[in-house]
Amino acid sequence: MNRAAVHARLLEWLGDPQGARFSPQQLDAALRSALDEIAEAAPDSAEGSLVCAAGREQVISTAAGLERARRVLAAAYPVTDGQARPPRVPFRSFWRGGALVVRLGGSRMPQAGESLRVWALLGHCLEGLDGADSTSLPACREELLTLGAAGLAAQVRANALTESYGERTPAGEWLTLGKQRLAEFHERLVGLRAGGGVLPRAGWRLDRWDDGNGWR
Repeated sequence: MNRAAVHARLLEWLGDPQGARFSPQQLDAALRSALDEIAEAAPDSAEGSLVCAAGREQVISTAAGLERARRVLAAAYPVTDGQARPPRVPFRSFWRGGALVVRLGGSRMPQAGESLRVWALLGHCLEGLDGADSTSLPACREELLTLGAAGLAAQVRANALTESYGERTPAGEWLTLGKQRLAEFHERLVGLRAGGGVLPRAGWRLDRWDDGNGWR
């Protein structure tokens, strides 16, 4: 499954195999939105290590393998060579300027050059879309991705026709198609969530000692 293959399938579903009505940019935008919704129901996951900067706050989304991180599940620090089970550490995670950051608790202040291990939930990627060199979705979910993207693209088409030509166009047909596709898409996402795919809360609450504000 890659961008080119899903584009071709999308255009077939939309009755536009030659791409006369839908541009690659419109299809890409629809795929991004559909991937985001799927990731909320059934995210990808990864474990990764990074070299700490000095201080409690560590940027996660720049670490190799964690570029698509959406939420941190657990963190272990400090990590040394040969450790089978490095100690877990309390933390909280948040977004700052488009980067996912964790603030580590505990009595020890991270020092530059030490190692931190993180378990995270990730967004999904599609080979060829936005420079991705692989696809994280299993093949069995290609139809789900196509379904969601088709619904989104059809709604965009309906809105564009209405804005350009008013009611003299078949905008209503595109809107109906979009609603039908998205209704089925969202129904299937409910099934994924019911299977345990919902993103859990990030980390756990730090007390006033762990968050660095206990001593003044």
